[in-house]
Amino acid sequence: MTATTPSPKLAALWRHVARAFDARAPRERLLLIASATVLLVGLADVMWLQDGWQSWQTLRQQRQGLETGLQRLKADQAALVDRHAADVQRMQAEVAALEQRLSRPSDGASHDLVSAEQMPTLLGELIGRRHGLRIRALQSLGQTPVGANEPPAGKAAASASSTSSATLASPPTTLYRHGVEVRVEGSYPELLAYLQALESLPQKLLWGSLQLQVEQHPRAVLTLRVYTLSPQAGWVQL
Repeated sequence: MTATTPSPKLAALWRHVARAFDARAPRERLLLIASATVLLVGLADVMWLQDGWQSWQTLRQQRQGLETGLQRLKADQAALVDRHAADVQRMQAEVAALEQRLSRPSDGASHDLVSAEQMPTLLGELIGRRHGLRIRALQSLGQTPVGANEPPAGKAAASASSTSSATLASPPTTLYRHGVEVRVEGSYPELLAYLQALESLPQKLLWGSLQLQVEQHPRAVLTLRVYTLSPQAGWVQL
């Protein structure tokens, strides 16, 4: 391929400008070069640099806006976490206070307690009265003998030499502690109302343990263990 030959008019103009430039003094040449450079820089600024600068300024402002929004979201998240932690601590404190109040020793009379056969039904009926509660699990904890009155080993000799009337005495009644564990899901006010309903029953339950776990606020899961006493050793049927 051959290079494009400039037109005669353009070549003549270029020679005329070159002769005029060469005819000037060195100082004038420098001034002309500086003026041409300033003109080229100005044109470049108008044509490209200014647009690039404006684009950079726009991107910078957008980035600052995103950073400000991110900081605001982090602050909102921290406030939400603190508020959630405060709610959980408050609920745990109230449950602990209720557990302490419910754990006070009763009069020990088994006839004032809910029977072992009625306990699962009673727990379920109280949950059924509240539409916001749902039973996760209900299981028997078996039975444990309590109140067995066996003589200590150190008194075996004294027991052997006791009178015949003592050996013929009727053995003490053995009571069995029957336990049930129920896991209930609901909001905190509903769970608290459920515990208060259990507390206000005319026939009492022996309270074992309470555990509250917040899985997804405001829904929580309450794990409750309750017991009753019975002279029968049969397991609580669920």
